[in-house]
Amino acid sequence: MSGFAARPRSGGGGLNLIPLDEATAEQIYQQEPSAQLAPETLYDKRWAVTLVDQALHRLGSEYAAAGKRTQFDQFKGLLLTEGSGELYRETARQIGMTEGAVKVAVHRLRQRFRETVRAGIAQTVVSAAEVEGELHCLMAAMSG
Repeated sequence: MSGFAARPRSGGGGLNLIPLDEATAEQIYQQEPSAQLAPETLYDKRWAVTLVDQALHRLGSEYAAAGKRTQFDQFKGLLLTEGSGELYRETARQIGMTEGAVKVAVHRLRQRFRETVRAGIAQTVVSAAEVEGELHCLMAAMSG
């Protein structure tokens, strides 16, 4: 078997819409139809959720250290969504920014999130060449 079920992992990220807080992620995990999923699939899903949670925690810490924790909290809900124009407009209205400023801030947050997820994956593989394959496996686990 290839992907992250093939060897133990210590990290946890994904790019599809998922819960961004540990309590919600845990609640969804508990509702997984475990009798219908192979143990490897459950393991992969749990690992992916853990990686995303760790990446979000690191990003939150980075933003807090830069004095921007409030900004992180405002935009993390848009981090893993495609985001319609209406969603950006509504977020901008709620926090008193322009729609364009929200889009730029979310774009930057997504870039940093991708870097953080890749760094987390890189800590779990032997070579840098394996990161892309593991990222694809992670995305499959999050969407499946």
